Amino acid sequence: MKTLKELETMKSTSCVPFDNQYKEFFLCLEDYYISKSNGLERIKSELNEWDDEAKKIIAHNLIEIILSSGIYDFDPKEIIELTI
Repeated sequence: MKTLKELETMKSTSCVPFDNQYKEFFLCLEDYYISKSNGLERIKSELNEWDDEAKKIIAHNLIEIILSSGIYDFDPKEIIELTI
C-alpha cells in the first residue's frame, strides 16, 4: 500500500512532459473525472492503492483541482465517498 511519504516523493520525481509525477498523477485523476464515463471507478481503483491518510489528501487535492476547472455540476461528495 502506498503512503503519504510516497505521495510527497512524487513531487520531486521528474516525469516528462510534466513537472513531476505528482502533477502527472493529479492531471490523470482529473482527466478520469472529466472525460471518462467510468471516471469515478477509475479514480476509486487508483485510490485503492493508497493508505487511508494518503487517500484523504489525494481526495482533497483532487476536489480543489476539479473545482478550479470550472465544472458546474461537480459534487465533492462523489470524490469523498471514494475514500470510504
